[in-house]
Amino acid sequence: MLRLQDSTSFVLVKGDKPISERLKQALPETNVIDKETVARNDVTLIGGSFSIPLRLMVLIAVGIGALLVGLTIYSLTVERVREYGVLKAIGMGNRRLYGVIMRQALVAAAVGVVASLPLTLLVAAAIQATWPQFLVVVDQTSIFQAAGGGLLMALIAALLPARYAASVDPAEVFRR
Repeated sequence: MLRLQDSTSFVLVKGDKPISERLKQALPETNVIDKETVARNDVTLIGGSFSIPLRLMVLIAVGIGALLVGLTIYSLTVERVREYGVLKAIGMGNRRLYGVIMRQALVAAAVGVVASLPLTLLVAAAIQATWPQFLVVVDQTSIFQAAGGGLLMALIAALLPARYAASVDPAEVFRR
């Protein structure tokens, strides 16, 4: 249209389907694209450019979350290592000890999930109020995925402290 070499330009035309068909016939060397296709292409382009950094930030957040949960469960386990040693001395097996520590991790993670939900909704509302151009959607699927991921991280993070508690010699606990 502008007759520029190696250049792409566009013109927005408002109309119905017959207008787009007439444009295709009148200008066969051009592309006529409807509004829905343009919108879909824009979402794909913008979503694609933010996808990689956003996924990287999520991966980093998951790693930090796993470390925090692991450190919390490890601290709780080390604080109670004498109690676990006494339980082992009176006959508790390692399998049951693992179960106790796993339940402890799940309870800690569940408390974190419940406490974080109102905080998440509050932060989302604050972002929307401060920067209305950014849409923050907290849907039910995301909540369940985050909760499931948190609980799974807690179980995985509890493995090392449980292994530590299982390796404690009951006789050593009574010597202290």
